[in-house]
Amino acid sequence: MLPCIISDRATTRSLTAGDAFNHHCPFANLSRASPSLFAVDAMNRLVWKTGRTSVVGIMVGGMTSCNLVYPHSYTIRSGKTCKIKRITIAPMAESMTALQVFVKKVFNRNQLKTTLETAADITFSTRKEGTCKR
Repeated sequence: MLPCIISDRATTRSLTAGDAFNHHCPFANLSRASPSLFAVDAMNRLVWKTGRTSVVGIMVGGMTSCNLVYPHSYTIRSGKTCKIKRITIAPMAESMTALQVFVKKVFNRNQLKTTLETAADITFSTRKEGTCKR
């Protein structure tokens, strides 16, 4: 059960269901799904063991920033402008701990430099779009 008090029963049920969600391809709650379902491909991306399709990772938490409708733009050293769609959340403490265990088991590392922005926030993002595409 979620450690918060919400007066709206429908919202409470939705949050509880979201937190309990495990996986349904292509989506996976990375703090709930078993690491044995996943692999890392040659490009160091998270994929499903069966079918080798990309995983869409999700978690329940408080959104701290959202660039899904209007992509985040930034300029790289060469002067090119890059765009990515991203959402940053501050997950519940239990989810963050479970994600760290997941990362260690699947990627065989203690941390991922590209995913964890701070000790409290996680950013899920697309690949670079536009002029920065490979």
